[in-house]
Amino acid sequence: MKRRTALVTLASAASLAGCTARFEPANSDERSDDTATNRTDNDADTTWEGSLSSVDIETGASRDDHDDEAIATEPPIIHVDDEDKTLEAHGVMTYSSSNCRSYDLTRVDERPDDDELSLEVSDYLEDDAPDDCNVDETSSPYIVRAEFEGELPGTIIVIQDGNEGTLESTYP
Repeated sequence: MKRRTALVTLASAASLAGCTARFEPANSDERSDDTATNRTDNDADTTWEGSLSSVDIETGASRDDHDDEAIATEPPIIHVDDEDKTLEAHGVMTYSSSNCRSYDLTRVDERPDDDELSLEVSDYLEDDAPDDCNVDETSSPYIVRAEFEGELPGTIIVIQDGNEGTLESTYP
């Protein structure tokens, strides 16, 4: 079981322990229109006053800890605890070539001015992958956990990008 931790400072500077090469800076053009986040004009002035204090992913998560409703062909399931200011997203990543590819939390995009947080779990080619990759397909459950200081963002988006295509969940 792999476990990677990402700590995000109040200034929104993020670093992933052991995988900075795979962490991609957020593209500010990706969600520029209000329809992508189901916002109305009444929400346009809302800003996120809190911050993300930590985020991590547990890959190969134990089925005992995993939401049984999460399956590989469906978007991740998001659980938010407003009182504890925590988030858990449960999903099942399907990716090919189990000896050459893996998956991880690849993007954390805080958008305080849009009252939004976006997290992406993607598969990638391992740096030390052999030349003769398997052609198998494997599925593995994961749990993304996040903790917040202050208020939670009004919109939380979790994106899963693997063999099943891009699957996205939005909370609320």
